[in-house]
Amino acid sequence: MHIYDSEDFTYDLKIIRVVQPNTVRILDFHYSANMVMQSLNDGEFMLDSLNEKEMVQNYYSYASVSAFSIKWPYVTFSGLGNFLLLISVFSRKTLHRIEICPPEETMKVCRTFITNTNDLYVVIRQEQYFKLLTMNLDDINEFENMHLSDKERAESFKFKQLFQYKCVEVDYQPMLDLFARGSSRKEAIQLNHKLQVFFLHQGKLAAWIEGTDQLLEIKNKKFKIISK
Repeated sequence: MHIYDSEDFTYDLKIIRVVQPNTVRILDFHYSANMVMQSLNDGEFMLDSLNEKEMVQNYYSYASVSAFSIKWPYVTFSGLGNFLLLISVFSRKTLHRIEICPPEETMKVCRTFITNTNDLYVVIRQEQYFKLLTMNLDDINEFENMHLSDKERAESFKFKQLFQYKCVEVDYQPMLDLFARGSSRKEAIQLNHKLQVFFLHQGKLAAWIEGTDQLLEIKNKKFKIISK
C-alpha cells in the first residue's frame, strides 16, 4: 500500500476538497477544457468544476430531502445546498429559504429539531466539526413582529452558533438523531431550566448543557466528559 501526500507534488490544476475518513467516494472524473469531479459525501452528491482559464473552482451539492422536523405551526427540512427550508401554516404562500453558511463553504445538515418553545436547533457537519446552531422561530413570526423593520426582520433569519465538537470525539460516526429540551426562558414562570441537547451518533450518545463548553458521553446512566 502506498500513501501519497498531495503537498509533495506540483499540479497544473487542483480541485480542493477536504477528504474525511470513510466519507468521500469519487464517482466520476472528467477533464477537457474544464476539470469536473462528481463525488458522494455522507449521502450528499457533490459536483466540483475547475475552469482552466480563470482557475476558479465552483461547487454544487444536491441531495434528497433530509433533516426533517415538524412542530405546529412549523415544518423544516434541508437538501438544497447550504440552505434550510422553513414553512409556517400561518403563511402558506411563503417558503422561507434560510442560508446556513456561504455557498462556497462545504457543509452538511445532519439533523434539525424544533422544541415546544419554538426554538429551532440544527446540527451541521463542517470539515472536522459538528456544529450546533439555533434560531428563535418566534422572532420570524410575522404576526407577532409586524412592528419590525425590514432590516430587523432580516437579522432574525440568521443562525447563531451555540456549540461545536470535533468529529473525532464521536469516532467520526454519523449522527442518527437529535433531541433538545428548551430552556424555561419563555415560560410564564421562570424555573431556571437550562437548555439540554442530546446527540445520538452510531454507537454513542452525547449531550451538551447550556452554559458549558464540554461534550458529555452518556453511558450506563452516567455522564463522562469527552471533549478534548
